[in-house]
Amino acid sequence: MNLQSILRFRDYAIMKRYNNAEYAYVVNGLAEQILAAGAEKLHAPAEFLTQFQERCAILDNVVAVSRIADQTGEIVAMEKDIDNMLTAVLTAFRTTKSIPIPAKKAAARSLYNATKVYQGTQKLPQRQKAQTIKGLLLDLQKAELSVHIETLGLGAEIEQLTLLHARFGVLLNARANVQMQNSKVKSHELRQEIDILLDILMSAIWVHSLTDPSEEATAFINTINKLLADAETAFHQRMAQKKKEEETETEVPTDKVEGEEDVPNEEPSNGELE
Repeated sequence: MNLQSILRFRDYAIMKRYNNAEYAYVVNGLAEQILAAGAEKLHAPAEFLTQFQERCAILDNVVAVSRIADQTGEIVAMEKDIDNMLTAVLTAFRTTKSIPIPAKKAAARSLYNATKVYQGTQKLPQRQKAQTIKGLLLDLQKAELSVHIETLGLGAEIEQLTLLHARFGVLLNARANVQMQNSKVKSHELRQEIDILLDILMSAIWVHSLTDPSEEATAFINTINKLLADAETAFHQRMAQKKKEEETETEVPTDKVEGEEDVPNEEPSNGELE
């Protein structure tokens, strides 16, 4: 046998550096190719293949859940909108009670006195803030206060605050559910198990490709090597883009005029070197 002609799997150790989505893409692709080529023809151990598929399915769920969890930016933006709207409403109660229009002045005074307890809500933690605003909205729905809201013409503001609060609560609950689901699955340990099963399957298929050569085995190894190469290329492109973005963020703008000579800094006080 010509040792130089032996077809081998591409080194896939770099997969340990992949994020969960990249890693899942490769292992799922490998499982699909084993089934497409025929597990029996490739001599892939059925028991280990089943375990491999089961763990890949769990990893898929982890990846999906992680995507749902990417809501921090939306939550922060919505919290800012809620804070602004809440500030506007409570400020309107406080300032309007000083205007020389009896009806509005009386309405504002009643609303201000009833909602003084909610001053400072903007500074509360997100969960506590959502619960406190819920209490405020329930109070403002009471007949004796809702009539004052109408007098001041703040119906649109209260309606907007109600909508923002509802959406805010949905996002907070979704994030909590995601965190609970993620806490049940440790992706690092899961990937270690998949790594072991991957080695078993790849080793078994490669050994049998030597002892019992077949067109299916050759085609499979070539296909998997292409899958691994494409994934590695995509990984390096992502890392290069990430590095470029980080360098752009750390660039310090300069006001130096082209052709202007640098002027040495003055010696620091006390003779200390900076």
